[in-house]
Amino acid sequence: MNGPLRLRLPGSTRAQPHGQRGAPLTVLSPHFDDAVLSCSQVLFAHPGSTVITVFAGRPSDGRWGSWDKKCFRPGQDPISVLQKEDREALAALTALPVNLPFLDAEYGTAYLIEEITQVLASRLDALAPESVLVPLGILHVDHVATNKAAIALIRDRPHIRWIIYEELPYRFEYLEHREVRKRELSEEGFGLSELTLPYDPNKRVKLRAIRHYKSQVKALGRVRIERALYDEQYWKVSALGEAEVRSCDEASVVTERKAAGSSMHDRAAPEEVVSECSEA
Repeated sequence: MNGPLRLRLPGSTRAQPHGQRGAPLTVLSPHFDDAVLSCSQVLFAHPGSTVITVFAGRPSDGRWGSWDKKCFRPGQDPISVLQKEDREALAALTALPVNLPFLDAEYGTAYLIEEITQVLASRLDALAPESVLVPLGILHVDHVATNKAAIALIRDRPHIRWIIYEELPYRFEYLEHREVRKRELSEEGFGLSELTLPYDPNKRVKLRAIRHYKSQVKALGRVRIERALYDEQYWKVSALGEAEVRSCDEASVVTERKAAGSSMHDRAAPEEVVSECSEA
């Protein structure tokens, strides 16, 4: 295919709502807020889509992680609060939540990638989405685990359109980690083709969804929320044949985005929208 690939955008051509099975797309979200921070524009364009939050489990002993201590008051149940906020945020984008029982790394529990892959495979086969959006896996151990667990499914499910999204705000904060993971995907035998979205100056739909995570807004801070309002970035993933992999070893399949306004400094979110963050 010549030229950049494009995803459907909000507007008069929005897809019609679907039930959970056969929904237009499924987003794999490491934590409760990652899909909304990183994929709101595409979720809003595909009503009835599903967000699978991978690390949504509740510690059986009720222990809190360091992030919980920043976000919640004594007596609150962090997971119950987050589940409610997540339902409300996804509803603002007409998306549906599915929560998996794996515990956030902050709770001190580690999983084999194969364990996560097995559960994801079962859920995705049941949902039968047309497209699956997978985090690139920038820095955070839960993001990396979600990425690796999903990547393991690609070769056996070629009927699905697999798409990588770069996590916001991480994609602007950990540039070296971002590029390293892209190179690793190339070395693992996967090609990335950029999917472009025209700049969307209206960030209010996304901001309204973000503000439903009331427990998280203060800890995230104004700067990180502002960064989440910059361009979303997507790549179509293709499993390469042996010859293509050899070719990729000689010339990387991933190139820096060169379109005008590709950096956070080139395209500031509208000032009047960003100012609303401090009111959340």
